[in-house]
Amino acid sequence: MQTENVRTVDVKPEVVKELNEHTQAYLRHTVFSTSCRSWYKAGKTTGRVTAVWCGTAHHYMKTLKRPRWEDYDMTYTTENRFDYLGNGFTFEEFNGESNDWYQTNTFEEYLQLPI
Repeated sequence: MQTENVRTVDVKPEVVKELNEHTQAYLRHTVFSTSCRSWYKAGKTTGRVTAVWCGTAHHYMKTLKRPRWEDYDMTYTTENRFDYLGNGFTFEEFNGESNDWYQTNTFEEYLQLPI
């Protein structure tokens, strides 16, 4: 994002609402919602459970690997979000460096090249 002129990233309000609804529905079937005193319920024995992901720690980590960018509103530092594409050349091409080292790769090899 820092190379694409992104100024702000805000979670859409409806996304927060829906994730919260899903999380609370999940938590109703867990030990966190039983009638024991817990800091997850602000030190009370009943009430809303907070600060818990709607799944296991492994589930949480796997979920973080694939952000849902469509759930965010972004603003940019430029009027056109694609201004970061520049002049259509890579830095190396623009500076006249050789780029023939990748010309004989297969399509699959080409996709694996470092950018």
